[in-house]
Amino acid sequence: MSAPAAPAAPSAPDKGPTFPSLRSLTNLDDLLVGAVLKAGSPTTVQGSKEALSLQTTSVNFRRFVQKAGPIFVAQDAVESVLRWEDPAKTLFFAACWGFLCYWPSLIILLPNVVLVSVLLATYQAKRATGQAPESQEGPTALAREPPSEGSVDYLANLQNIQIMMGRVADLSDLLRSTVPFLTWRDERLTRAALHLAIVSSFVLAFAAPFVPWRLVFFVAGESTFFLGHPIVQTFLASLAPYLSASSKERSKLVRKLLEDDALNDEELEMEVVEVQRIEVETRVPGAPVEAAWQVEAVVGGELPSGFRWLGEWEDATPSDGAVDTEGWTYLHLDGTRSTTPFVQGEKGPVWAQSRRRRLTRRAIKNPLL
Repeated sequence: MSAPAAPAAPSAPDKGPTFPSLRSLTNLDDLLVGAVLKAGSPTTVQGSKEALSLQTTSVNFRRFVQKAGPIFVAQDAVESVLRWEDPAKTLFFAACWGFLCYWPSLIILLPNVVLVSVLLATYQAKRATGQAPESQEGPTALAREPPSEGSVDYLANLQNIQIMMGRVADLSDLLRSTVPFLTWRDERLTRAALHLAIVSSFVLAFAAPFVPWRLVFFVAGESTFFLGHPIVQTFLASLAPYLSASSKERSKLVRKLLEDDALNDEELEMEVVEVQRIEVETRVPGAPVEAAWQVEAVVGGELPSGFRWLGEWEDATPSDGAVDTEGWTYLHLDGTRSTTPFVQGEKGPVWAQSRRRRLTRRAIKNPLL
């Protein structure tokens, strides 16, 4: 009797093609061609925006107040490091910046350092609240649900938003001083800025390979930590009046140089005089702060015969620098002077009764007169 035939070995399952088939590539081509044919002209940025709606604005603002907490938590953490609230933590980050400048390749560890810092901070916060290790309740504002409207955290977010809006407005006012240099409102200033930018670009391009960039970034970063120390902040605050006065004098000198540069050769030989004008204003009792002053007297300021104005009126800072940003010196009944319209007394603010400032403007001899 013959032995039974051995069963045939099962055939290996047929594997699909490793690469896309020709049919799938054809379908992909059809999709691409169809997308190109159906695509219309690109829309403008303004046209793609959502329409204005007061209801949507209210809802989105309320949601933003509820969800903006993590932004301000991170901002407060950075400011606490720069303000030296915890010296050990500030020194740690200063040392990390030094290592990063010496070994720039360590920047790949930056996400890990941030993650470790967050985990250690939340661990410390959880231990400080006395929660059990198995507790599922978050120890920080980042881990909790968005605050309800009217709660303490909600009002804290509103306060931070208020501060942020003020900072943005202050930054906008600061940047607006550069607008005349960028919009060709004063062609002479804008042309000078353009020439300076082009010439300095060539100089910087040749000097860039010789700049020790590691040292530059190291000094810049460590200076940020150094300038945030409370002792340094107090010292800089005491120097602020002198620094502002010197910066104002430098800006006046630059303006005079630009004005002289705009003169032709014939005008450079002409006589230039300085005209002074003294303005005195008195305080209106009971009036709002914005309209609390009325003109009392204006002395001088007339254009001499045969001259024309050169430049604009500028406030003349006295030797002691006791003026505000507009050049006003506030006079009190006891004879003292101040840079603010009031000083703090024992029973509240004591308002100055008058203020004065001295303005100067240059005038040049007009050869046509």
